[in-house]
Amino acid sequence: LERLTVGERQQLEFLRLLGRDAKLLILDEPTTGISDRQKERLFAALQQIRDQGRTILLVSHKLEEVAALCSRVTVLRHGMVTGEECAPFHIPRLLELMFDKAPVNSVQNRPQATGKALLTFENISANGERTGLNACSCTIHR
Repeated sequence: LERLTVGERQQLEFLRLLGRDAKLLILDEPTTGISDRQKERLFAALQQIRDQGRTILLVSHKLEEVAALCSRVTVLRHGMVTGEECAPFHIPRLLELMFDKAPVNSVQNRPQATGKALLTFENISANGERTGLNACSCTIHR
């Protein structure tokens, strides 16, 4: 056991849990210290487990992992629940719940274009599998 990598030890423990027919898996930052290949295998296994009706409680600050695996998210900050969301997740909303402020919009203070507007849309909202738009407006200039 001493010669196993972190990822290999994690895989061994994971197999032990599956052998016990665990109905609930609690995973705390499961991709820390493992390779990308190990992460892909872990996620494939977790998706199968989820599809079998087992419950996975995933603790992670990596939102792309949360979006790939989870159907619901509860966000904690300083040990207190700041919000709950259902998939599909709007990543900026999760960031707002995590850090108590809206994400910084880096284009807000740029000078306005003066050429002819080619395309304008206002207040567009849409939810995708991993991302979403909430009241987005844009004008594209020549």
